[in-house]
Amino acid sequence: MKQFGLNLFFHSPKAYRFLREVLHLPHVRTLRRWLADIPMTPGIIPGAMDTIGSITKDWPIQDKACCLLFDEIALKQNLMYDQSKDIVIGFSDDGISWTSRVANTALVVAVSGISRSWMQPVAFAVSHNATPALVMRRLLLDLIQQLETKGILVKAVICDQGSNNVSLSKMLVHSLHEPFFTVNNRKVYFMFDTPHLIKCTRNNLRRLKLTIGSEVVDWGHIETLYKKTRHTDPASNKPTEHLKSRLAKKLREQHIYRMPFTDMRVKYASQIFSESVSIALLTLMAIGELPVNAKSTAEFIERMDKLFDSLNSSSVRKQDDKMRYAMSDGSEHQAFLEQCIAWIASWHFGGPQDKQPHTIKGWQITIKALLLLWQDLKTEFGFSNLLTRRLQQDPLENFFATIRQKHGCNEAPNVYQFTAALKHIWIGKFFRLSAQGNCEVTTNAFLTNIEDASGFVSLSSAPAVSHSTLHDFDCDYAQAPLQEPSDMIYENVIYHVTGTLVKDFLGLRATDCTCNRTLLDKDGGVLSGKNQFFALLKEDGVPEHLFSAISAATGECIDYIKQLDSHFKHEIPYTAHFTNVCKHLIQVMPKKPHLFCSPGCNTKFVHMFCSKRLCWYITFVNKNTETKSRKSAAARKTRKLTN
Repeated sequence: MKQFGLNLFFHSPKAYRFLREVLHLPHVRTLRRWLADIPMTPGIIPGAMDTIGSITKDWPIQDKACCLLFDEIALKQNLMYDQSKDIVIGFSDDGISWTSRVANTALVVAVSGISRSWMQPVAFAVSHNATPALVMRRLLLDLIQQLETKGILVKAVICDQGSNNVSLSKMLVHSLHEPFFTVNNRKVYFMFDTPHLIKCTRNNLRRLKLTIGSEVVDWGHIETLYKKTRHTDPASNKPTEHLKSRLAKKLREQHIYRMPFTDMRVKYASQIFSESVSIALLTLMAIGELPVNAKSTAEFIERMDKLFDSLNSSSVRKQDDKMRYAMSDGSEHQAFLEQCIAWIASWHFGGPQDKQPHTIKGWQITIKALLLLWQDLKTEFGFSNLLTRRLQQDPLENFFATIRQKHGCNEAPNVYQFTAALKHIWIGKFFRLSAQGNCEVTTNAFLTNIEDASGFVSLSSAPAVSHSTLHDFDCDYAQAPLQEPSDMIYENVIYHVTGTLVKDFLGLRATDCTCNRTLLDKDGGVLSGKNQFFALLKEDGVPEHLFSAISAATGECIDYIKQLDSHFKHEIPYTAHFTNVCKHLIQVMPKKPHLFCSPGCNTKFVHMFCSKRLCWYITFVNKNTETKSRKSAAARKTRKLTN
């Protein structure tokens, strides 16, 4: 019932509340309490290594060969205060180091099987913009070493061509001919995601002509093919059904022209580089609808089709004349891929002065790494064949689709929502996908869920505040504390805030507390200054007494709130991203024992001020944080595909 309730609440809180009346499900507060007890902190996920080790200890060595997939998901910049843990959630944190910058990206690292179809997220980090290459390098090396102690051997790391990932490859890879690095004397191969390389190739070809030796590949030939086989209604200019469209039956407007979000869909690139498009181009050339040099484009597309099939095999046996079957000794893949390395090395996009995209090196690194990996898997693990689709990011992309499904369709969750979704997925051990994902559905099952995990312990990645570390961090999102202007607007707000705090404090005081004698102004019911106008106008209706909604505080109490506020603004930029933030603020705030009947009352008052003031501060940061629109998020993803 616990797992069912959490899964149902994950998909639809509204449906959960409706069914709760019929099925007697736990209260929503109970679900949140269950989730709160589950540790999920940046860095290596607590207990993940022990759990994976216990589940896989009896597996054959072939099934223990795996790869690490890592990719980033966009997050909404947003802060939240967790009062129970006294921590502000939403700052950059990789499990080792933390900063005061609000996170807008989450890096997730997952282990994925090579011979056996399984995957498991094992680490994550949240950061502002892309995760630095040095952070990823440290995290990957730690994971590889820890997994090896549990008997899981990482043979490859796989990512897209984001700028940070390209920087990481330059740190780790020896050369194009040796695309690997060593950990504990074991080779780990660096590979780029094949679907991402296909999309990058399509985007670069759309932008620039490709020269290969004496031949020129021109996107214009593909565009002409689309126009020649497309039939439109002259009146509406809308496409109509016509038999000539069967020549290139899959081509649509989304394949040819840049449109919102279509650049991210793999099928729009892979269907361009297909045998059917190559045949269609040759047909138009034969009947004189395309120039003779279109043959270069057709041959390029045919070769790219074979290359993608070779790197995307999902069937052990050869079923047709395609190359989308498993690589094995004696198969045609190895000789073909060796030829492709030299062929791709001769690519040149644009003119002599054009900078060449990383895609050219990306293909060479990936193909060479695959060939070397295959030799290692044969000799070290006894592989008889290799399904190359297992060496792609699809399981991780589908995992992100599940994350975005939380509470409907949340394209950009904040850090709190992302972590909560990660907990839900671990608990539920389910894998459901959106039809709008960038890639095909995979069959990779999660290795374990949290309920099966025996090694989980409660951890907090961010340390508590200490005076020695307070000012070691720069605050990029907050301005340096400014001197508060002594104007009447500020005086009106301070009067109202002080009155509200005093009223709330006195409402919770003990029966023997006498703080009202020193905090309340005996003549407070009288309008005596311009600083009272805001409080007066905030009153609902016509009260019997002035300022009935707040307490009229003494001038000394108002000055004390000003002093507390000044200290808060000085401390908060340096302490907000630490744990025990309120506890620290209370310790450093000035005390005025003579205003209270006891030191305990003074501390309670300061605690109330810090809690409220911290919430107001977080609200201000969230409102003033630059939020990215869906369009700009798509543009950010598209920039990746131009490498």
